[in-house]
Amino acid sequence: MESSAVVTRSTTEEYAQWPFDGKINNWAEGTLMSIDADGATLSIRGAKRPYASEYAKMLQSIHEKTANMKQAERRTKTAEIRQNWAAALETAHALGVEEDSDLTFHLPSKNHKLVVVDETAFYDRVTVCTGSTASLTDAECAAVRAMKDLKVGECVVVGYESGLLKNSVYAVIKANKCVAK
Repeated sequence: MESSAVVTRSTTEEYAQWPFDGKINNWAEGTLMSIDADGATLSIRGAKRPYASEYAKMLQSIHEKTANMKQAERRTKTAEIRQNWAAALETAHALGVEEDSDLTFHLPSKNHKLVVVDETAFYDRVTVCTGSTASLTDAECAAVRAMKDLKVGECVVVGYESGLLKNSVYAVIKANKCVAK
């Protein structure tokens, strides 16, 4: 089977087109177990987590509010947004979580793209918002990476559209560690 998903390496100029696909209706977190390029699937061992959903909302807010800013302005605004979301993230962290299971996701059709964002420096870190040191570089803001950058055993957050026959993945956020259960 040929994969028809669009996975492209992005540049800073393309950052304005980065928001997550509107079809995403769930976020799951877990350990990447396999990537099958021929079968156009990826599998994780994990579950839907409130923290993952809230974190994705924060990333969307960062994108929307900083997309047209220059690096220095973006750095300050990003730190401010992350600080403003700290309480909501902490609340989501405290909510109950589902039991882990094996989840398989299909790559999106050729009409949609898979976005891979590296948030390993920030995900599930309480001390992330400490002034200007918690900023993204231009390269990190454009951190849309190809599937080859994903490695089995990494903690990832997957944004997907749940369906009757299959779940289609539209976003993968690389995380520094999975949220403790």
